[in-house]
Amino acid sequence: MNIKRYLAAGISAVLALVAGGCASSGNEVLKVHDAATVDRSVVDGQTTREEVQKTYGQPTRVSFLNEKNEMWTYTWAHAAAQGQNFIPIVGAFTRAYDVRSKELVVVFNEKNVVVRHAMTDNTKVVKTGLANTDSAPAAPVQPRP
Repeated sequence: MNIKRYLAAGISAVLALVAGGCASSGNEVLKVHDAATVDRSVVDGQTTREEVQKTYGQPTRVSFLNEKNEMWTYTWAHAAAQGQNFIPIVGAFTRAYDVRSKELVVVFNEKNVVVRHAMTDNTKVVKTGLANTDSAPAAPVQPRP
């Protein structure tokens, strides 16, 4: 009987890890695109606003640089919980997530043609547990003469 309980607890833990360990948000097209893919589909001085919208959909954010240039920003992010998050008690102190984020910025001129574009792809670890503090590192101690 105890073996069945341990097996059920183990299966539950694995299911919780798989089901509750990841989250994505933003433009899913960016998930599979990298800078080289973007450079093939968005060519400065050639690609139109309509072509960008057809490929990437509605932008996450639209802003204006001046009365002639409009900037579209597309974002995507994925966070995956690290294993220690699921260890009872330990997870409360050392909670951390592997985060990958991508951002595509496209600037259009008054003729609705791409002037410039840039793609960034970042990976970082975000720590949020009680033992993880986001305070600035201490200043180095100067030796006394």
